[in-house]
Amino acid sequence: IEHVRARLARYKAPRKVIVVDTIGRSPAGKVDYRALKQLALDRVGA
Repeated sequence: IEHVRARLARYKAPRKVIVVDTIGRSPAGKVDYRALKQLALDRVGA
């Protein structure tokens, strides 16, 4: 994250990074953003 913070504006740099093995996909093969958001909320909390 420090590498990114040194190169991007403060508001563009992520506060946290969550590493996952796989990203869920919809039946159409697109990223399932709802599932991804829920995974982040479960791991980090809100």
